[in-house]
Amino acid sequence: AYYNEYSPDLREHLASICRSLGIAATGGSDFHGTYKPDIKVGTGLGDLTVPDESLQQLVTQRNR
Repeated sequence: AYYNEYSPDLREHLASICRSLGIAATGGSDFHGTYKPDIKVGTGLGDLTVPDESLQQLVTQRNR
């Protein structure tokens, strides 16, 4: 759901679909450690931010 080339409206729409299906909305932040020092975990190019709750959703679903 979270991808830097998606508009904020599309990201929210996809995240909403995930919520309605009870699945985690995830995304790629393009984080590559020190190789790309300008990109931090959970953020990406432009205004991309992968919400912290995405990780919690994945952990919860893994434990089902």
